[in-house]
Amino acid sequence: MHAASSDPAALTVPAGIEVIALRGRTFTLTGGQTLTFRTQIALLAEAIGRDIPFTTITHDTALQQMSAYMPAGIAESLLTNWVAATARPETIADTTEILLGKPARTFHQWAQKNAPAFTPS
Repeated sequence: MHAASSDPAALTVPAGIEVIALRGRTFTLTGGQTLTFRTQIALLAEAIGRDIPFTTITHDTALQQMSAYMPAGIAESLLTNWVAATARPETIADTTEILLGKPARTFHQWAQKNAPAFTPS
């Protein structure tokens, strides 16, 4: 810090000091809300202006379908995590707001902003 005067309130902080202060630390970043997969799909459908069907399938069917696009072990791991997320809502952390000085975007805001990526061109 640099003191331009003897007044402590007048201290200036060098640019980039926040990077040094945060280096080596790990943060849990979350959105500002916990949503079910069904709610996420509904919000995305609203953002793109068309219906997105939501169908529940069995674990084995999902594993078979996903394994066509990725190694079975990765598909199994993803499915295990998704089942856990469905059974237990995620804990919301305030880390994003602390680090950025503003609340995390909602899924609705994200879906509205990114809708073009989900619509045919």
